Amino acid sequence: MDSDESIIRKHICVVSHNGFAAVFPRCGLSIGGAETGAWQIARGLQEHEDCKVTFYVRTSHRLPEKVVNGVDIQKRSTWFPAIRRRVSECLQRSSRFPGVRLLKFRWTLLWELPLLLLIRRIRPPDLKEAQPDSQLSEVQADAYLLFGTSVDTSTVVATAGQSGTRSILLLQSNADIPRAGENVNSYGESSEIREWVIRSASQVVAQSHDQSRFVREMFDCEVEIFPPPIKLSDWPISNMGREYVIWIGRSDRFHKRPQLMIEIAKLCPARKFLLVMNRQDAEVYQEILRKLPGNVEHREYVAFDEMPAVLSRAGVFVSTGAREFEGFPNVFLQAAAVGVPIVSMHDFDEFLARSHAGVVCGESIEAIADQIEKAWSGSEESSRTTSEVRKYLEEHH
Repeated sequence: MDSDESIIRKHICVVSHNGFAAVFPRCGLSIGGAETGAWQIARGLQEHEDCKVTFYVRTSHRLPEKVVNGVDIQKRSTWFPAIRRRVSECLQRSSRFPGVRLLKFRWTLLWELPLLLLIRRIRPPDLKEAQPDSQLSEVQADAYLLFGTSVDTSTVVATAGQSGTRSILLLQSNADIPRAGENVNSYGESSEIREWVIRSASQVVAQSHDQSRFVREMFDCEVEIFPPPIKLSDWPISNMGREYVIWIGRSDRFHKRPQLMIEIAKLCPARKFLLVMNRQDAEVYQEILRKLPGNVEHREYVAFDEMPAVLSRAGVFVSTGAREFEGFPNVFLQAAAVGVPIVSMHDFDEFLARSHAGVVCGESIEAIADQIEKAWSGSEESSRTTSEVRKYLEEHH
C-alpha cells in the first residue's frame, strides 16, 4: 500500500467505529487489535508527505482534541442511540392512554424522554445495512479504509460507492470471510452482508496468506497481503523484570477462549498470572471471574498507552486464540517488540516460526503449561534474541 502513490498523496479516511480509545486511551473504553491497528495505520499514512488523514469514529464522548499526531479526528455521535436504549429499558409501548407503560423508573427519564421527543425529527438518520453514512460522506475523502466485514463497515463501502471513491477493505478476523454453508458467524454478522462488503469494496487486503487464499477460493477476486504494522518506538525494550504470565483478550467461548487460560493457570500454581479480559460476553465474563484460581489477577481494562509497561513486566505471553477465528493477533507484535516470549496454541501466518518470538503448542493445555516453565527459565537466551526479533519486525511489519 505504501507504494500506491495514487492513494498516498490524497485524502485518506481511516474508519474505525470503535477506535476512539485508541486515540484517547484515558477515556476508559476497551479496544482490540482492529482499533489499535487502524490508529497505527492512520499515523503511518500521516507521516507521508502530501497525505492528509482523517480518523473517523463513533462515540458518545466529546473529542478532547480534533487533531492528534497530525491526524484529523472526526466522529459520528452515538449519544442519541444510547439515550434511546436507556429510555426503552424503562418504557414500553401500550394500547392504553397515554400510549406507554412504565417498566422501571430512573431519574434520568425526567430529561431524557423530553429530549428524545424534541429532537427526533432533526437528529441524523439511523444507519442502515449497505446504505451510505451521510455524516461520513461529509469527510469528502479520496479513499476510505475499513476494517472487517459487518453491517457497520457496509455503510463505509456504500458511502464510498455513492461518491465514486475508493473503499479499501482490510480483513481482520477469519470470521470476516463467509464459508460455504454458513449463514451467520459467531459475531452475528450474516454471510450475505460479509459477502457484499468483500465484493463491493474497491480493494481487499488480507493480513495473512491464509486469509488471501480463503478469499480467492470463495470469491475468485484479487487480494493483496498487508501484514499488520507496529511502530517500534512505541514499544521500547524494558528491563522491568518478570512478574507474571499475561493473557490479553475478550471474554468469549469460541475465539480468545479465556477459560483455557484458567485451566493453564491451575497447572502452573507457582506462577502468577495476569488476565486482561473485557466484558464482551457478560455471561462468560462473570463465569471466568467466579473460577479464578488464587494465582490469577484480573484487570478488565488497560489503557493503550499503559500496555507497553504492562507487557514489559510479563515473563511470558500466552495465546489461546482459535485458529479458525484469528486473523493475525496484533498483540503478538507487541509482545515480541518488548521482548516477551510468546507461548501459543497456534501460529498465524508462520509469524512465530519466522521471527523466533515464541513457540507453538497446539490445543494441549499441558503443553502450554510446560512451555511456560521452559520460557520462564530461559531468560538468558530470550534476552539474546530480542534484538533479532525486533529486526524482523522492522523488516516485515
